[in-house]
Amino acid sequence: MRLYHADAGVPKITTPFVNPPHYFEMTFTAEAGRPYRLWIRAKAQDDFWGNDSVWVQFSDSVNSSGAAVFRIGTTTGTEINLEDCSGCGLSGWGWQDNGWGVGVLGPQIFFQSTGTHTIRIQGREDGISIDQIVISPSTYLFTSPGALKNDNTVLPASGGGTPQPQPPTLTSVSPNTGSTVGGTSVNITGTNFSAGATVKFDSSAATNVTVVSSTSITATVPAHAAGPVNVIVTNTDGQSATLTSGFTYVAPQTETTLLEDDFNDNSLNLAKWSSNNLFSGFTDSTVQTLETNLRLQIGGLFSGQDGSHYNGLRSAAAYNFTGGYSYVELVQGPATTTKADAMFTVGIDSSNYYRIYVEEGVLICQTRIGGTKRTLFTTAYSSSAHRWWRIRHDQSTGRVVFETTSDIAASWVTQYSEPWNTAAVPLSSVMFELKGGTWQPEAVAPGTVVFDNFRAARP
Repeated sequence: MRLYHADAGVPKITTPFVNPPHYFEMTFTAEAGRPYRLWIRAKAQDDFWGNDSVWVQFSDSVNSSGAAVFRIGTTTGTEINLEDCSGCGLSGWGWQDNGWGVGVLGPQIFFQSTGTHTIRIQGREDGISIDQIVISPSTYLFTSPGALKNDNTVLPASGGGTPQPQPPTLTSVSPNTGSTVGGTSVNITGTNFSAGATVKFDSSAATNVTVVSSTSITATVPAHAAGPVNVIVTNTDGQSATLTSGFTYVAPQTETTLLEDDFNDNSLNLAKWSSNNLFSGFTDSTVQTLETNLRLQIGGLFSGQDGSHYNGLRSAAAYNFTGGYSYVELVQGPATTTKADAMFTVGIDSSNYYRIYVEEGVLICQTRIGGTKRTLFTTAYSSSAHRWWRIRHDQSTGRVVFETTSDIAASWVTQYSEPWNTAAVPLSSVMFELKGGTWQPEAVAPGTVVFDNFRAARP
């Protein structure tokens, strides 16, 4: 049996009809989100290139991005020309897809939903015969069912049948490391995930499993002993996939909290902090320093006053900072149109310290050793990108590291590092300081400096 569009000498139809006067339709089954290749076996009357093409449309075809294409009832379609290229010639029956050019495959076909679909073929040039149509997701996805010329391949008839569920595959787990206590949120990527799929890390079931799509699952990692484990995704039909050593459990590093304050009690904790007693410079106790609105507030800072007017908090004790880190959130800095400062300092006295501060819209890393100040790094200050400041001692390299981040849960960005001068700033006894203030008359009110969420810790 074959379809034959008699050669009536009609001009080539350059655009598919919304309602064609003559067409052929049939139904088949296919799965959503899976690529298919369209092939037809055809023959051009008299092997003439003007008798060798058709328009093909589908009921719910989409491209790889999910946008509707080649739809029945529109003026778009995918074109199949039996001749492989201009001048390639034709000879008898041959297999062709919707590509043009020698060795060129056309666009793959995707479908919006799983189930029954309709294919419509309407003429582009008359004088063409078709006896076989193949829509293949695997066997003929990249290989033609037969020859381009003088073909004698006859495939067994099939309407697609009920789509058989495909086994899942696993590509990656991100992040691929986490604590042995569990609780790490991960994204698992792969293919053919089905609603209701389960996830295990070795034999331990993950929680909060959400099948976002056929290629993405989110889950919360269970607790497990340290070391690499296999990640297993199992669909509801029992088919599963395993990513060998797809996740590695790491024992959490135990650390000692040196000093921590979220300022949420709205009362200065004098067991942790010393007020009106800065170590890195002159203290003006008339600059208001208080906990309010669950934060540490310094100011309003003075305008129109000459000289040094700084206040804030310093740690009530000195600490062993070997391998330690300390960070703070700058919620609000001084007005960028002034030279007023918001400062975070780690050190021992006014002549020996490391500091991050912001002044006149510039983020600055600074050190003072033996009374000599050095500016280490400057960049335009961003209240969002530089909201969190961290100074730490890298024990493996012996360096002081200045870092910033937009969020405590995000990655820290190193702004500068150099060897820690342990002679000038002994790691065995450092203090921490948060302060704000002015050092010259300001014509514009500098505003208020607001800090939050201070923490210092070491292994």
